[in-house]
Amino acid sequence: MAEFLFSRSHVELVNRMQVDVSFDYAVGDYLANKGFYDILSNVQKSITTTGKVTLQSGVEADVSSAGGLMGLQLHMQSVEAARTAMAGLAKLGLSVEKQLWKLQ
Repeated sequence: MAEFLFSRSHVELVNRMQVDVSFDYAVGDYLANKGFYDILSNVQKSITTTGKVTLQSGVEADVSSAGGLMGLQLHMQSVEAARTAMAGLAKLGLSVEKQLWKLQ
């Protein structure tokens, strides 16, 4: 059985990484859109060059088959939903921040 070693250094590393990824809401909105369009660009390039798209899960979808197209469609819908959620949260944060600045 594999042994998992847990120490204070792991906790410190996780805490440091949480602090390192904090960013402004506008940056969050930018990153949400950039990530989506990077994935979309890679999908388009794969379709035009090979006709097969490797999804983020590692599964290869062949666009010449109905199953491959269905898998690609579901994948892109989930990527779009993630982008929408991330952008919405960033815009909500910006709106709250704006209201707080008005109150001061």
